[in-house]
Amino acid sequence: MSDDYGLFVNPKDGGKPIEITNKTFPLSFIKRILVNPWSGDKYNKVKSFNIPGLSKYDVVIVPMSTCHFWAYGYVTKTLISRWWVEGDTFRCEYSQIAWDGGWLPGNNGETHFMLFGTLKDVPKNTYGLFINGLDGAIDNFRGITQESDLSYCVFREKIRLTDRQKWSIPATIPNRDSVCVFMRPASSSHVLRYDRASKQVWSMGAGDVYIVIFSYGLDLQPADGLTIWNSAGKVTYSSDYVPFVKNGHQLTLNKNSATSSFAVPMFTFDTPSAWVVEERNSYNIFAGGYKVSGNKIIGARLWTIGSYPIYTGSSMDIYDQEIIFGGSYAIDFNDYF
Repeated sequence: MSDDYGLFVNPKDGGKPIEITNKTFPLSFIKRILVNPWSGDKYNKVKSFNIPGLSKYDVVIVPMSTCHFWAYGYVTKTLISRWWVEGDTFRCEYSQIAWDGGWLPGNNGETHFMLFGTLKDVPKNTYGLFINGLDGAIDNFRGITQESDLSYCVFREKIRLTDRQKWSIPATIPNRDSVCVFMRPASSSHVLRYDRASKQVWSMGAGDVYIVIFSYGLDLQPADGLTIWNSAGKVTYSSDYVPFVKNGHQLTLNKNSATSSFAVPMFTFDTPSAWVVEERNSYNIFAGGYKVSGNKIIGARLWTIGSYPIYTGSSMDIYDQEIIFGGSYAIDFNDYF
């Protein structure tokens, strides 16, 4: 347990206690954004999404599947390399984009952004739990109020995966299309992928894997610890569950790897781009994945999932081959295990 002050509660899953302190505080789920090259203004590389009330939050963005390989005679990538918030608008920008043809196996052109946030100001005439800042003042965005719609940890376990296993996330988890899945394999050679379309974790190699899954929209019940009801009598916060806290950061892979500031991070492995290898007459398409070494996430390949012919005069850029592009999000392993 940390030396900070705040709220410490043992959750019902028997895992590490909840710590809601002056340094770590819970995030509300705002929205899942689905983006593809045809979103909004088709021929504009910048895609914009209006979200009423977004400006009320300090927004945390979790990027997923930011790169896909497009194929139409030749093969090239579509890549979202920038995303930001302006007022009530979320924007993202393609640095490379294509609008015709199809996608290589393992790609569908869909990028996901999960938006979470902390309120900049507590709504007037509300009630709940507020934690004072170091200077003694109430720090508004550390409040858990009747308006809170928190994202909770609904699964955290160490599981054993076998080689080529596809492990499905539990069907009892609500809003499975919008979950955030964080993983850390025990072995640095173990390659994993969270395949969002199938809601499965794919495993290349065998070993223990630590998994944490966050979701929202739970049917909360009164807890033995702290419970907050709204004015309609519905439970809006329950200390039975560990909330998703504002203690993480984004990563963008550079030359196939990225380094976290945490000593022992967990990462999102969400639907990375395909791993493409040029062979004699075709491209061999592998499912993309990641492995973890220390505080680094490293792009890797799983098994072959298809091929694409090499047409005369249309060669794929060699620098796009045998590499994983995209982004991830890291959390501290020690917050949850």
